Amino acid sequence: MVADVVVRRVDALPEPGTLALVEDLKLVPGGCACNVAAVLGKLGADVHIAGLVGDDAIGESIVAQVERYGVDVGFVKRSKEVPTSAVIVVIPSHGRQSFLYKVGGTEVFDASMVPTDSFGSFGFVHIGGAMKLNSLDLADVMRAAQAAGCATSLDTDWDPTGRWMSILEPVLHHLDYLITNDQEGSALTGESVPDAIGRKLIAMGPKTVIVKLGADGSLLVTPDRVQHFAPNKVDVVDTTCAGDSFIAGLLYGLSSGRTVERSMRMGNACGALCVTQISHFGIDSAESVEALARV
Repeated sequence: MVADVVVRRVDALPEPGTLALVEDLKLVPGGCACNVAAVLGKLGADVHIAGLVGDDAIGESIVAQVERYGVDVGFVKRSKEVPTSAVIVVIPSHGRQSFLYKVGGTEVFDASMVPTDSFGSFGFVHIGGAMKLNSLDLADVMRAAQAAGCATSLDTDWDPTGRWMSILEPVLHHLDYLITNDQEGSALTGESVPDAIGRKLIAMGPKTVIVKLGADGSLLVTPDRVQHFAPNKVDVVDTTCAGDSFIAGLLYGLSSGRTVERSMRMGNACGALCVTQISHFGIDSAESVEALARV
């Protein structure tokens, strides 16, 4: 759970001692798990989030905002020792955004804060931003989820420590769905082509591998097939949260009994709607996602 301060448009920093105007500046809930939960809440899913925030104003703000989306925040912990993880997202007029990140609760979150005793009441257990959860034993959590009869999914995120596969390898055999993107997948496998990334990862143990390809859509990889899903064409305002919104659409589809193919299209549609506004504000309901996905 991360506090995102999104600033748009910033093409250059003002000279020291001067001021520049920006088009948008918002404090919004961020972090991979937080974004996925918020979008799932908007889609109407029964979703709970576990995480750690600081006992501070920005932590209270993002928890309150996520709760307004219909997410149960009863498993969220507060800490007086560490601050809420936070990032400044700087969006230029053209090109990709930049990030200034302050570590906090995300990096301290550990297995004692995971509600494994409640897993039996859930259909899915998803770990978002796995590479930044430095204190969490990923395999232990997913092993507990499998024992409770849950489907398991994990999104990698970028690893700022460079450990990559040493973090991921122990959990791979406990995953129904491993989700990564082309850049993260390349760092994990040494491969540069999405098909090759997916095939190398699927050989390591997960039942299904999904590679997010941004403006090029997404790739589904199983032991017996590789299938590309074309993107939905929209006008892009901000790509922040697009990958997390894709995951929310995918999980919503799977958890509501749709086929993996229809769920992939829902993921693409969710990602497309996300980029039409800042953060995930472009997503408002399952009906709008289904209409764009034509499922």
